[in-house]
Amino acid sequence: MRGRARFIGPGALRVGNREFLAKRVILATGSRPVVPKEFLALGDRVVTTDALFELEDLPERIGVVGLGPVGLEIGQALSRLGCDVAAFDRSRNLGALTDPAVNACAVRVFSREFPLRLGRGAVEVRSGGRAYARDLILASLGRRPNLEALGLEALGVALDEDGLPEFDAGTMRVRGFPIYLAGDASVRRPVLHEAADDGRIAGYNSVHRRTRCFVRRAPLSLTFTDPGLAQVGAAWSALERGAFVAGEASFERQGRALIMGANRGLLHVYAGKADGLFLGAEMIGPAAEHLGHLMAWALQARLTVFEMLEMPFYHPVVEESLRDALRDAARKTRSGPRKLELSFCD
Repeated sequence: MRGRARFIGPGALRVGNREFLAKRVILATGSRPVVPKEFLALGDRVVTTDALFELEDLPERIGVVGLGPVGLEIGQALSRLGCDVAAFDRSRNLGALTDPAVNACAVRVFSREFPLRLGRGAVEVRSGGRAYARDLILASLGRRPNLEALGLEALGVALDEDGLPEFDAGTMRVRGFPIYLAGDASVRRPVLHEAADDGRIAGYNSVHRRTRCFVRRAPLSLTFTDPGLAQVGAAWSALERGAFVAGEASFERQGRALIMGANRGLLHVYAGKADGLFLGAEMIGPAAEHLGHLMAWALQARLTVFEMLEMPFYHPVVEESLRDALRDAARKTRSGPRKLELSFCD
C-alpha cells in the first residue's frame, strides 16, 4: 500500500481512507539529514549528503559543517579534488574519536590539508572573528529518524528529543508495544551491517510468538579518510578512569608504514587493568579498516591482550603496530607482560 501511514491505536494503522489491523508492526522508515533552522535562510546554498552527489559541478569554495565520519570523509575528498574547503564543528573531536591523544594526532594530520575550526559554531560561516566566504555549505550534522508523522505519541509512547521511542537493541522492540524498529529508523548505529542486523532481528521477532533477544556484534566504527580512523568497542570516553590501561603505538616510525610513505597516525588499545581483557581501541593510521576488523573480532571473542599477542604477526606489515600497542598495554596491567608470547604444548 502506498500512502502516509499513521497509528490510530495499538496495532491499528490508517493509510489514506483505509484502516488496517496488525499483531506486529515494523518501522523501517529510514532517516534524513539534520538541517538547523539557522541554515534554512541560506536557501539552495546549503546542501546535505542527500543532494551533494547530484551536483553537476564542484563548488570552488565549500564549507563543511559537522566533522563526524561523513563530514570528514567528504571534506577531505573535496579538498583533494581541488575545492577550497573550510571545515567547522562545535565539537573538538573528529569522526568517532574521543581519546584526546588520538584526536589531537588526527587534528594535526587533517589540518595540513584544509583548515579546521573546532569548538566553535559556524551558523554565519564565521568562526573566531574571521569570515569564510563560501559558495556552498555542506550540512553534515547527523540524521534524524523519520518517525514524527506516524502518531506514536497518540499511543502513549514516550519519545526523546529526536522523536525516537525507547526500545531494546537486542530485540528491536519498542518498550511496551508490539512495534519493532529496523535500520536508520533507530539511528542506533547508522552503518550498513548494523542496519542489516536490525532488520533480521525485527523480522524474526515480528513473525514468532516469542520475542527473542539477540547478541549484537562488537561495536566498530570506521572513517574512510587517508589516513583512516577506527573506533572499536568501548570508546575512551566511556571507560572508567583507573580501571583500564592504554597501550600506545605510533605509526611514524613503523616499518611498513614508512615503506608505503603512510607513516602518520597513532593507535591506542584499552585493556582491563586487573586482567588484561581487551576492551576497545581508537586510532588514526594506515590500514585502519583492516586493523579495526581484527580488533573487533578479538573483542567479540573476549580475548585478553596476552591472548592477542599469541596470534601470528607477519613482517613487515602494518599489523605489527597493533602488536606494539598490545605489548605496551600488557606491561601496564597488574598481570604484567608475558614475554614469550607463546603457549606451552602441555
